[in-house]
Amino acid sequence: MKTFIDLRCDYNLYKNFLAVAKLGSFSKAAKSLFISQPAISYNIKQLENQLGVTLIIRNNKSIDLTPEGEKLYKFLEEAHNILVCGEKATFETSSLINTSLAIGVPTHIAKYFLIPIFEKFKDDHPSVSISVISRSTQEMVNQLLDNGLDLIIDSFPIADDNNNVVVKSLGKVETCFVGTPKALKTKQKSYILPNKYTATRHSIDAIFGEHYFDGLCSYEISTTEITLELVLKSKGIGFFLKPSIQNYLDEGTLQELWIENKRMPETEFGYAYNKKYLSATTKKFIKYMENEYAKN
Repeated sequence: MKTFIDLRCDYNLYKNFLAVAKLGSFSKAAKSLFISQPAISYNIKQLENQLGVTLIIRNNKSIDLTPEGEKLYKFLEEAHNILVCGEKATFETSSLINTSLAIGVPTHIAKYFLIPIFEKFKDDHPSVSISVISRSTQEMVNQLLDNGLDLIIDSFPIADDNNNVVVKSLGKVETCFVGTPKALKTKQKSYILPNKYTATRHSIDAIFGEHYFDGLCSYEISTTEITLELVLKSKGIGFFLKPSIQNYLDEGTLQELWIENKRMPETEFGYAYNKKYLSATTKKFIKYMENEYAKN
């Protein structure tokens, strides 16, 4: 029968090291843990003495991890994420009282697809705290792997070769380039495009080529609201999910543009989660999404 093996060092020492390594600073780590900087420096020295290795090289304004420090940081970060996930799962109940959900999603998808789901989900589970961020697809995937996000909703490809990331499709939606009649009449057209390294920009570049818009792109913007504001002021031609601006097309305020007589194809979008950290709250929200899209 296997016996329980205790840690060689106090877990609080590991927690101090994890904070310093993650934040890259003794002062920032001390502030995040609500202890003094001398105390955290002492704790790191204690940990190094107990393990018999140097973990951190202290520079004037920064720190570097030694190879031993890098190895320890990798294991500690993984262990901490599992502990956080385990704690969250323990407190979660079927009624999802006082739980949280962190979602990464581009604003154009959030505006088109998520608002009605948020409303219904919050009506049914008012105590769930929901936070939403919009970053490049790869940044969001990195946060998903680090347990910083519970869920990503984005256009395909949501690229990652990590076996723990599960990606599922929700369906397809029409996309288009649009501008005001004034903007479309100009000979030298300028474009307002999604930021590089997003899945949406990748799909555009896949059709026209990575350098097609070189010299023609006046703005790279990640939020639909700012893009739409600029497009309505005739500052450029923007790219949108068609349903999100259909009312402007219907009333003639905006008109669709086919570049080189190419109509933009439907784009596939879906969600991704890390199966290692999948919580009951995330599972429930996924069910709401799938039920909502099944109606469309």
